[in-house]
Amino acid sequence: MIPRGNPVVKTPGSGDSSDRVATTAWVGGGGGGGITSLTGPVTATGPGAAATTITAGAAATNVGTLGGTLTGTLPNPGFGHGAVVAAAGAATLNANAGIITSEALVGATTYTLTLTNSKIVSTSVVLTTPYDGAVTGVQVTSITVSTNQAVIAMTMAALTGTVVIPFAVFN
Repeated sequence: MIPRGNPVVKTPGSGDSSDRVATTAWVGGGGGGGITSLTGPVTATGPGAAATTITAGAAATNVGTLGGTLTGTLPNPGFGHGAVVAAAGAATLNANAGIITSEALVGATTYTLTLTNSKIVSTSVVLTTPYDGAVTGVQVTSITVSTNQAVIAMTMAALTGTVVIPFAVFN
């Protein structure tokens, strides 16, 4: 979709005279019906955006309104996900994202989880925001990453219950 009020410039070509009839047309922005279709090569421009030429039969691109040209297809990262309950501070979950629930804790002020995960490599970024049911404030003190493993250390007020540890692995 071309934003209202921005010019669309039809590039003159070497074809017949209809290729050169209109060199500039305004989309929307006024008392007319605007452009309903264009054929042939078209260059779309706007304030702060690089010119984008769209040729007949080309896949649609998003010219965007963010001050630049956006093209292509967004990748699907294929995030696998899962859930597991930890035992003795350890859990195995081979997925890019998941939720781990700690074993039952009694009066715990610290908790360290060793996550074994085949998606983790030594350069991975592992993100987590753990919480408990009472929302007393679980804080991550460190995350140490190595191949196939992340060790997540946490502190909290004395907790009797479980900690829920959602995570995501980015490579």
